Amino acid sequence: MNKSDLKAIALKGEDRRLQFKLDVRNVDALAAEMVAFSNSEGGRILIGVSDAGELEGLPRTEISRINQLISNAASQHVRSPISPLTENISVASGRGVNAPGVPEIPPLVIEELLVNAMVHRDYLVSAPIRIFIFDNRIEIISPGHLPDNLTVEKIRLGNSIIRNPILVSYAAKGILPYRGLGSGIKRALDAWPGIDFVDDRDGCLFTAAVHRKEMASSEKSSEKILSLLKTEPELAAREIGRRIGVSSRAVEKQIANLRREGRLRRIGPPKGGRWEVL
Repeated sequence: MNKSDLKAIALKGEDRRLQFKLDVRNVDALAAEMVAFSNSEGGRILIGVSDAGELEGLPRTEISRINQLISNAASQHVRSPISPLTENISVASGRGVNAPGVPEIPPLVIEELLVNAMVHRDYLVSAPIRIFIFDNRIEIISPGHLPDNLTVEKIRLGNSIIRNPILVSYAAKGILPYRGLGSGIKRALDAWPGIDFVDDRDGCLFTAAVHRKEMASSEKSSEKILSLLKTEPELAAREIGRRIGVSSRAVEKQIANLRREGRLRRIGPPKGGRWEVL
């Protein structure tokens, strides 16, 4: 969900399945509302939204406190613990010159997979969690295969086995952006379906491979670069990137590939030279 989605929901106003809270402090009152939703058709509580439906937001310093309060309300202040799904949504407006751009993959996806790796890895294996970024995918590799009879098919359905119960208990208190047992993988898949999981029992590793979409147009980009350089051989990478809608770094990688393939060569020095399409 993004800011526009949230605003559209808030414009509908409160009803029996939607409640607004500018802030929450009373854990028992919050627990009572969550139980009421659980015992009916479910519902949403939007925190940081005024009674009039205005997106006021919350200070960053308050987000951790509220996440922990929600976790405590759901696990310690109801007779049968419940597992509410939570999501933090940025409502800040405006972007500066040095503000980060729009991520290629939703941050929620990487966050959920990293939290899953830290909480469920095998700490008896002396190895770090590793992250590899390739042209077509991002891999997060955790030490330890899935425990017991747990399979990739089962975790896709939301099944989970707690390998590190003490760590999970601390994560639920807000140390990590932890949103409930068994829900992280499903939430990541909902936001980005192109994720594969490999349970390597021989190598004692578990890998989450997040497939990137940008490289699907890699071949087309290279053809566009060649087409431009045929007519304007002096073009710099920055100008090529501006014309075809990619970064100058992406252009430089494409040019390096084209040179290795023998389809492009440089004549003259880096400054003042030109490209020749072969």
